[in-house]
Amino acid sequence: MSANYQPVRIETLIALALSKRWPRDDADDVAVEKVAGEAANGGASETDHSELNGGLPFVLRSLNAPDRDAAQALLRRFEKLSPGDQNRWLASRLGRIRASSPEKNRRFEKDIHPSQITDALRHEPPRIQSLIVGLLPSSQAEPVAEALGVSLSSDVDSSSSMHQPTVTKLADFVRQAFFAQFVSTTALNGPTPLDLLSGVELARLIRLLGVRETAIACKGIAAVETVPAFLKRFSAEDAHAIVFHLAALKTVKPERIVFAETVARKAINEESDVASTMLDRVGLALLAIVLETRGTLRRRHIAQKLPIAAARELEELLNVSQPYPDHEMAHRIVAEAQSLAENLHRFPLDAGEERRGAPVV
Repeated sequence: MSANYQPVRIETLIALALSKRWPRDDADDVAVEKVAGEAANGGASETDHSELNGGLPFVLRSLNAPDRDAAQALLRRFEKLSPGDQNRWLASRLGRIRASSPEKNRRFEKDIHPSQITDALRHEPPRIQSLIVGLLPSSQAEPVAEALGVSLSSDVDSSSSMHQPTVTKLADFVRQAFFAQFVSTTALNGPTPLDLLSGVELARLIRLLGVRETAIACKGIAAVETVPAFLKRFSAEDAHAIVFHLAALKTVKPERIVFAETVARKAINEESDVASTMLDRVGLALLAIVLETRGTLRRRHIAQKLPIAAARELEELLNVSQPYPDHEMAHRIVAEAQSLAENLHRFPLDAGEERRGAPVV
């Protein structure tokens, strides 16, 4: 999550509440008050906020304690402003949300893993949770709603037609503000094929990296009869993939084999259920090496496409020294991964390959 997202998030929640786009009383979930000023639409007409007296609007009272403290502190500063400055502040914050293109946002949102959305929504009030879930496509909405225990019906759907334009604009504001904590591809300078992979394709890349590295490690097994015994721990499909890559490998330098053995051995030692996780753990270790050469935005952009557990493991790998012996080996790993990513991006997966691309970590 971006370091400056939290204060921006609090500012956005306060701005939306002050614009009177949320109901003042939770007893009526349908009614939406008319916007008191034109600040939310870019105007600067004055709005009376004198009734706040340092208290939080109803919709923000379900924030957690640190968020409530931050919101109350911001409100106290807001109340000290003149009426004109208050409306200019409000217009500025809502304008910042509106400046993002909803169409562009929606295009990148579909590749954010549902578990990432769930994790981020845990910090939001129930009203925002329900609203965001109601705006997600079913592939994301269903797992997120189940994880959070919220209804799939949204405030937008339950609103009366009389208030629909106002509620729709509210929904767009909230959605854009929420997804601002994630990284859109448009924020990257010269996105590479790795950056452009979908979530399914990225999962497939991790599996391919693991398969290929395991095949290289098999090159170091001296006794030929030991290889089939080693492969028995994998599913028939994974074993076949390893054998395919092993057969395709021609000349492999000894240091490359040693490196692959080190990565594979570490993955085996860290997980007892080797067959279901080893390949993905090896793949994540290689992806971490690739991401070491990339900036923070690109790392976040990649991580948000992964299940939250895999993203956290990737972050841990990035926070410790990697097992490659020198920069030349790291450069080789990066080149291999980029080549696989380019092929995956050039030849998209068909529906039958999506299951095989899902990581188990």
